[in-house]
Order: sequence, then structure tokens, then C-alpha cells
Amino acid sequence: MEGVLMSGAGRQKAIAASIFLVLSVSAGCTTQSAETPDPYAAEIEQARAVATTDLQRAVLEDGKVTDAEFSEIEQDVVRCVADRGYLLEITNGGYKLTMPDGEGFDSEADGEIGTATQDECFAERMGMVESLYHVMRQNPEREDMSTLLADCLVRGSVVDAPFSGQDYSETLADPPYDTNDPLVVACYDDPRGAHGGTT
Repeated sequence: MEGVLMSGAGRQKAIAASIFLVLSVSAGCTTQSAETPDPYAAEIEQARAVATTDLQRAVLEDGKVTDAEFSEIEQDVVRCVADRGYLLEITNGGYKLTMPDGEGFDSEADGEIGTATQDECFAERMGMVESLYHVMRQNPEREDMSTLLADCLVRGSVVDAPFSGQDYSETLADPPYDTNDPLVVACYDDPRGAHGGTT
């Protein structure tokens, strides 16, 4: 059996879902105002509260997640996976999980165990940092993410207009488009800039 590959598309879908959840939960708990100039102050505070490692807390200390800091977090995940007997390779926009010698798994069951281990390391070592890193780059002004994604899908001719942010939210569990479509993945990656949008 080959190594388990989480592609850029797969990872972006997972990130998009987690971003949507983070923003939905925080929107229900807090109200942004003129007294809160940082549009992600509530999310940063929430991430600090649930941080599980000193590295996460250090990264979140200044309220930003830089490229270099995110790379550090990724390497911490790689070390976690290695400590548990697997090799995690950072690929172009994704991750590949194999046995320590770089070979694939002997069976599907072994692959499932390895994937569960990988997921545990992401949860423990990434925490909310990954979602924050991506959403703060994609949507620095904290506009409504559902609307941004819906507009991007329309611009890319993935869906027909009218398609609102509410439409996007309501069809998230069973979307009327192929989530592996490169046009869709581009929207997950950069909803404001993909398909002729503004950044």
C-alpha cells in the first residue's frame, strides 16, 4: 500500500471547513467594535486559551502568525509524527505520511492507524494556529467568509449567480460542485484574489 497523501486540495478543504467553524463560533460569542481594532482579537484569544504547546503560545503571543512561525509549527507536527513511528513529509500544499523508511503501509488497516496518529499530532501540535494562519492571510479584514467564497465560486463560473453566502453555508455539507475542482481549490486558498477578485 502506498503512503497516505493529503493533497493540497484535501488540506484546503479541511482548512476551509475549520475556518468556517472558527469564525462561526467566535461570531456567536463576541461582538467586534471600534474598541477592538484587531478583527481577529477574539479568535486569537480563543486560540491562546486552548493552546496545547509552548510553541503555540509563543506564536500567538503577538496576535499574528508569520510564514516562519507556521513553518515551525509544521515541523513540530513532523517531529510528533516521527516520535510515534511514522514519517510525515511536507509536500507542495499537502502532506505525505509513510513508514520511517519512506515505504508505504502493508495494509489499509495500517494506513488507517497511521492516519489517526497523524491527525492526533495535527490536533495536539497545530491547535487553532493553522486555521488562523490561513484565514488571516485570506481575509485580513475579516469580511464574511461565506460571502467571499460564494462570490469567488460565481466569478470562477463554478456556480451560477445568484449564489449568496447563505447559499454557500446551507450547501456546505453537500455542495453542488466538485470540491476537488482546481477552481474551487483556488477559492479555498484565496477567496478574495482567485478568478479576478481583489486583494
